[in-house]
Amino acid sequence: TWAKIDSLDRQYNALFLTDNYEIGEPHWQLTDKGQLFFSVGLGQGKGFHHVFLSPLVWDHSDSEKWLHLVTTYDVATRTCVHYLNGKEISRDQADQEQGVDAINIGSAQIGNWGLPTRREPEFAVRNLNGRLDEFTIFSTVLTPDEIQSLYQSGKP
Repeated sequence: TWAKIDSLDRQYNALFLTDNYEIGEPHWQLTDKGQLFFSVGLGQGKGFHHVFLSPLVWDHSDSEKWLHLVTTYDVATRTCVHYLNGKEISRDQADQEQGVDAINIGSAQIGNWGLPTRREPEFAVRNLNGRLDEFTIFSTVLTPDEIQSLYQSGKP
């Protein structure tokens, strides 16, 4: 997606969140520090989830800029890669026991969390203060060249 963030005034700021966060369902968000945060629901028996954090991708000086944010997740290798403006910025692999058979997307929202798992406002409220454009979910992991191409073709 392309994102123009106004502020990150919540602990977690939604990019794409699945309702209820069941096994195999992804959460993609920005932390209040400005890091990309990706996780997949694992269920209570597997430790609930593994969090993949990027280095900082946003601070207040970026609030008038469009940023190209991409996260890929390979189920077979349990590998998450974060990209900023067409370039890889982090790569992490979850342990074997923190894998899932598939990514599942049921009810979900872009830029919000419709059915949080807890009701406390500081946990549940995750609406994004900003704009998203060209939000796309692919059924396969894109290559670095494909991500660079998407960045170049959409670059403002």
